[in-house]
Amino acid sequence: MGKISLFALFCLWALETQAELHFKNADRVLLYGNSFVERLQEDGRFEASMQLANPDKKLEFRSLAWTGDEVGYRLRPERYVNHLKKLLAEWPANFLILGFGMNESFHGDAGLDEFRSDLNGYLDEMERRHSEAKIVLLSPIATEDVANPYYPDFAKRNAELRKYVDVMRAVAKGRKVEFVDLFVPTLTAYARERGPLTDNGIHLNDLGYSVVSAHLSAKLLGESAHAKLERKRVDEVARAVSRKAGYVATIVRPVNTVLYFGVRGRAREYNAEMPRYHALVAKADTVTHAMCLDASLAWDDKPLTLEPMIKREPVDLPSPEKMLENFKVADGYEVNLFASEREFPELRNPEQIAFDARGRLWVVPMPSFPSTIPGDVPHDKIIVLEDTDRDGKADKSTVFADRLNVPDGLAFHKDGVIISHQP
Repeated sequence: MGKISLFALFCLWALETQAELHFKNADRVLLYGNSFVERLQEDGRFEASMQLANPDKKLEFRSLAWTGDEVGYRLRPERYVNHLKKLLAEWPANFLILGFGMNESFHGDAGLDEFRSDLNGYLDEMERRHSEAKIVLLSPIATEDVANPYYPDFAKRNAELRKYVDVMRAVAKGRKVEFVDLFVPTLTAYARERGPLTDNGIHLNDLGYSVVSAHLSAKLLGESAHAKLERKRVDEVARAVSRKAGYVATIVRPVNTVLYFGVRGRAREYNAEMPRYHALVAKADTVTHAMCLDASLAWDDKPLTLEPMIKREPVDLPSPEKMLENFKVADGYEVNLFASEREFPELRNPEQIAFDARGRLWVVPMPSFPSTIPGDVPHDKIIVLEDTDRDGKADKSTVFADRLNVPDGLAFHKDGVIISHQP
């Protein structure tokens, strides 16, 4: 029995080693999947490993992953398909990495047949959409026991997950698609590592992504190529990858979708600004590639910028005194000027104002409205105006938060403030 089990494990290991990828110059990898794949790119260490192992190939990784996605259920904004078609035309793929199964597994045994059917249907679509691409299918990770009585029972969840992983392995084998099992390695890592690898049992933390990224890159690069990587350099290059992933995310899910391609879509803005998003991604890729070729290059966290698309000229506004002359004030009332752009130039295009319990005026200036032009440094912020000498006029301005992206507003809460702004 022991020999049979050992043989079965060896066969499984041999099957997984076939996932090793061999890249040519300028190959492009597209990633699809749920939040695991999305956060994998945000972490950056997986792609950093792949790039460092192929420093002269100038590889491109682009993530189309979307939190909540399942193989048979994917919600998108209205008219998103038009945008997606343009992205796919811009990003023809040589390799696909697909990560699913976690969300679907919550349907338990009753959902297995539907999952198998949906997975085959999804792979049909991927093969139609990317007919020349090699496909790698990733299993979900295992559920970690984080000793929280309010979370689902981890043993029950892992029993369900194992069945979905088995379906994925069987489908991949039948379709001759490469398969990487992340379930068993994470189950093993949970028992091996001293600290937790997830925040909540299913979403990896920093240590978790370090472990999983290393395992995944070893499978796709090969053990010998992966062993040559210096972990410290991987971590540094990962910061450049993470920044690039953020730029990719702004293309895949633009902040102002309603104006780009939604019900108020304006082709003029879309056609003018989308190329700038792509230019930022290309610029970020150049940084990553340079760091991979030259180990002496350190990470520079300064935002990447492009030549301004428009020249912003100062607006000649009427003076506050002139504006006050146009007010019609009811008897018994008077209007007092508390602050203006003349004294506080940062008070541009205020979107919301609110006084707190100490009489300070919180302002949300949004000079970038309707959104920051790609390639510009965000100038939206939260400022606090104070009247320190109690003469009825603000004489002090403090920047509470800077470089925000389309801040929607703020609300006071207990001894703090809640700020809403786009990702």
